[in-house]
Amino acid sequence: PIYSLLARISFFGIALIALLSLTGVYAARKIVRPIDELYKGVEHFEQGDFGYRLSIRTNDEIEKLAEEFNRMAGILQETYSNLQDRTKELETSEERYKDLIENSPEMIHSVNADRFFLNVNKTELDTVRYTLDEMRRMRIEDIAPEEFKETMREHIALAMEKGISTIESQFITKDGRRIDVEITATAFYDPVSGEFVRTRAFVRDITERKKLEGAIRESEEKYKNLFDN
Repeated sequence: PIYSLLARISFFGIALIALLSLTGVYAARKIVRPIDELYKGVEHFEQGDFGYRLSIRTNDEIEKLAEEFNRMAGILQETYSNLQDRTKELETSEERYKDLIENSPEMIHSVNADRFFLNVNKTELDTVRYTLDEMRRMRIEDIAPEEFKETMREHIALAMEKGISTIESQFITKDGRRIDVEITATAFYDPVSGEFVRTRAFVRDITERKKLEGAIRESEEKYKNLFDN
């Protein structure tokens, strides 16, 4: 009887262990599979695939989490699509703006607080005959005659202090020609710190105007001398 009882207990024990094991495996699969699916969804998100959707039917909190995940994915997909459209619009606008600046009839440049050139448009590069790389290694007074160098330094200092400065000066081109110019520079300040960042300058070639003014003055002197004598 004792051995029989032990055999029955052992049989029921083994059966109970097997049942519990099967129940554990089933429960683990029911929990682990949805979690694996959630993990796959996160991986798709990391790769930028916002069109991926979860399909979990567990009738519990995990299914609710999957539904919330899909809802969030839909919002992100729409936001990302709108962002892409906006980026394309900005790129197009930037290209138009760049083309407008580069091919402006006036020379345009910007310099930093140390008076080094940051950007120079194509019109100015064609006029002074330097490359952009060459000009970025130069200060604004480096392309001015000796008698105008201090004026250039004061011009940038005034723009930094007052926000705007207009002067008449001269540029010396790479091939040695002198060009009379009128420079109007405005200052751009950091919107957060308020510190000066760079100037934005429009440069007008007034060489012909200066020649005309000189000719007029010469004519006036001649007529004045003629009248006086």
